[in-house]
Amino acid sequence: MTQLALFGCHRCAEPIGTDAVSSRFCDACLRIFLAHSVVGREHWAPHPNHTGYFVSNLGNVRGPRGTVLKAYPHGRGGDYPAITIDGKHRKVHQLVLEVFIGPRPDGMEACHWDDVPTNNILFNLRWDDPPANELDKARNRRTVPEPLCSITTCGSPVRAGGLCDHHFREQRREIIRRVLASV
Repeated sequence: MTQLALFGCHRCAEPIGTDAVSSRFCDACLRIFLAHSVVGREHWAPHPNHTGYFVSNLGNVRGPRGTVLKAYPHGRGGDYPAITIDGKHRKVHQLVLEVFIGPRPDGMEACHWDDVPTNNILFNLRWDDPPANELDKARNRRTVPEPLCSITTCGSPVRAGGLCDHHFREQRREIIRRVLASV
């Protein structure tokens, strides 16, 4: 249990129940943050492990000097906004969840409901297991189907030039045949 949980909700000081969604905020305050994240009203809270850093329910991070930090692309494909804290890359969506929900549970990962890596508002984020994250990708049609051979009757996976290995070799043989016939 974190020190903040011992003293109750970080916002209103009410006791946090054992079945609460957040280990840092009571359910009533968390509902306010969630509702305000939908309409664009920003609330800031200090990060429990990074002194001087504040994170908002809209996915912004403020540094020790009080300025909002500009996130840079990081992670798989460079599409997750991140900032550097104490020389380490920290993804913004993880920081939002750590501040408003609590530390990452074992075996869980930070998931975006809409699978848009730059949408780091609290309402869009949750800790969940990898299979649930894959279900999100399927629901949002973010999984990329394996490309198939451009020969309509083939259906084999593409290897080169939009064709499967078999049709690619056939095409090369035909090109060589035409070149030799023209000589």
